[in-house]
Amino acid sequence: MLHPFLFSIFIVIFIYSHNIFVIPIQEIIFPLLSILGITSVSFIMLTRVLKSARKSGLIVSLYLILFFSFGHIFNIVNDFSIGEFDIGRYSYLLILYFIIFVIGTIYLLRTKIELNSITKIINVVVIALLAVTFVGILTTSMNEYTSVNENVLQKTNLHDVQETTQLQILNKKFPNVYYIILDEYGSQKSLQQFFNYDNKNFVSFLKEKGFFVVENSYANYPTTKLSLGSSMNMKYLNYLTDSLGIESKNQHILDLIVSENFVMQNFKSNGYDIINMGSLWGPNNEFKIVDQNLCENKEMNRDSLMREVIETSMVGYLLERIVEDERREVILCTYEKISEIKHENPIFVFAHILLPHSPYIFGPNGEKIVPGTSLNSKVWNPRDAFIDQVKFANKKTQESIEKILQNEDGNAIIILQSDTGSSFDMDWNDPTREMIVERLSNLNAYYLPDKNYELFYDKLTPVNSFPLIFNSYFNQNYEIIDDKMYWRSSEQPYNFRDVTNLLLKDDE
Repeated sequence: MLHPFLFSIFIVIFIYSHNIFVIPIQEIIFPLLSILGITSVSFIMLTRVLKSARKSGLIVSLYLILFFSFGHIFNIVNDFSIGEFDIGRYSYLLILYFIIFVIGTIYLLRTKIELNSITKIINVVVIALLAVTFVGILTTSMNEYTSVNENVLQKTNLHDVQETTQLQILNKKFPNVYYIILDEYGSQKSLQQFFNYDNKNFVSFLKEKGFFVVENSYANYPTTKLSLGSSMNMKYLNYLTDSLGIESKNQHILDLIVSENFVMQNFKSNGYDIINMGSLWGPNNEFKIVDQNLCENKEMNRDSLMREVIETSMVGYLLERIVEDERREVILCTYEKISEIKHENPIFVFAHILLPHSPYIFGPNGEKIVPGTSLNSKVWNPRDAFIDQVKFANKKTQESIEKILQNEDGNAIIILQSDTGSSFDMDWNDPTREMIVERLSNLNAYYLPDKNYELFYDKLTPVNSFPLIFNSYFNQNYEIIDDKMYWRSSEQPYNFRDVTNLLLKDDE
């Protein structure tokens, strides 16, 4: 009676095959053993009760198919309506699946038909599915790993590209440095243009506090890993095109580039303690040299295959609610603790705050929101929900900045930045000019204790953020490179298209 166990293996392998570029292969082990274990116990118990291995196997396989196909089907029918009747609701689909399970179970229990043939057919079908999936994984893996040559590894080793140097300032007390990333927070111009939202009050607050605000700032890349990989290594990542090839979708190398970044190494070599708040990065969900992780954003082990498996199951809805609660806790924890970090050495704080990025779980004043619902009687609108989270991010960020400056007596360096802008109705493979502008328009502001912004300039992009900080305040001498912006499609993530002229023309 193979098919229940083969289905258990197929479920995990199939989902892994669709996440092979993001999730390490060792992530297969836990969900595979878990599902095989549950399947084995269920099969043994049913067989003892029914006295029929074939019937027990078919019931278990039916349950596996229904339980783990639920999320896939829900994603297809979600928000699908006939007239005013929304047939894609979670509860409706759950009732339908329950009816199918009951009818199927009753039929299998009562049937007098010999089940040898159908058992053999199902075995053959699932073996074929497994074979096709395994061939796809092996083919993809061979193509990817033969393209990841020594050139990638050498250039990822940042000490081969540039070396850490000694920080120097006239004041012997090194300032604490805060790098605060607000995820998908657009520039003032972008928020006005695409959401009709005037963000001038928040920008005015920053200026009043002594920040240098880049009025016409753009992210260098349209995704988080590329953007942070570039800014925290003070260089462009276009060398990955030659090393990996434009057809590669391998994300593992980007995790390595972020987790072993040069900026943290430079501060660490000069006696700073490295504090990470919020997101976890890297192949093992950790930065290479972080001294302390606060408010860890685990979110049910967010990059694990087990989470991907659960999300496709009948309990995926419950997982979403759990993840949303965890994200709320992480965000609130980050804002609460960022100004109260206890330390003896100077600190470099990396705080990646997942606001105003979806899911939209906060109202404008921090109210708990379930995505898809509204605080008032209005029909829920994702754009309105996005702006509500912008308002909440403004409120909490403003409070945190005031506390940091007060506690540090102004002797702190703060980089307030977003990795990218928003991305509503985005066509990644064939974007319009407006789509590119919306996605790459970002928040970019700097606070230096001496307020000396002589080296700072309009249209400054994140790739030059830390070279300017190191040069202007710590008397280092890193190269300021040309500010450029690049687009990449979802089909070819390393096929970079230079859109600098398009964006700068938009500002003329």
